Amino acid sequence: MANKFNVIRDQLTTRHFGGTKVVSADPYTSGTFFIWFTIFPEGLKKYLYIQQDIRDPHRILSSLCTGVTPAGGTVNKVEYTGLGGIKWATPGSVEYGTSVTLKFLEMQGTPVRKIIHHWVKMIRDNRVGVSGLPFKLSDYSATMLYWTMTPELDNVETAEAWDGVYPLKDPQDLYPSSIETIDKIEPEIEFNVNRIIEEKWVYELCEKKADYFRDTVIKEGMKWYKIFPETMYEDSFD
Repeated sequence: MANKFNVIRDQLTTRHFGGTKVVSADPYTSGTFFIWFTIFPEGLKKYLYIQQDIRDPHRILSSLCTGVTPAGGTVNKVEYTGLGGIKWATPGSVEYGTSVTLKFLEMQGTPVRKIIHHWVKMIRDNRVGVSGLPFKLSDYSATMLYWTMTPELDNVETAEAWDGVYPLKDPQDLYPSSIETIDKIEPEIEFNVNRIIEEKWVYELCEKKADYFRDTVIKEGMKWYKIFPETMYEDSFD
């Protein structure tokens, strides 16, 4: 039966997949990914809008995310000793990481710093030592999607849903200043994750969101086409 992995399975010796029509398989390439907050603390949204004039902070973080380090799992084995010290083992517990790291590109006005700082401050106000909102996960944590795609944005390669997401770092110390250094600021923020889900329905949800992202890319491309028609081809967006 035809299967997209057949060509990979059959190349046991050469491991060469560079054909055009025959023995052709495309390697997975990183760099094309998206994040999207499906649930974001409402109290934080209201505070940022009133105090900082920041609208849609979840969209800002999604737009400025330039890197993701997801959590992984570790199988802990149980070892046994046989005659003469011969060892063997069976699987024991499985431990999954409870944190992920997101890398952001900071912009003028420091929206990333403001959003994350006030998110942490909402959890525990550094001025008085208490929570700024009812101390419930449903009030201070978020839910988000993370998925990777092929470069043409046609296929979702990996997809995960993360629940119980909140920052573990107030990034104030990630904004150093020196007259000898002029550079971009790309803060890396560690977030707690209480549940990591990778199921078929997560892929389907990410595919729907990916359709929206792909349409947005096409629309943005058409804007540039109108400005610089000599550098774009209209039929590229069919």
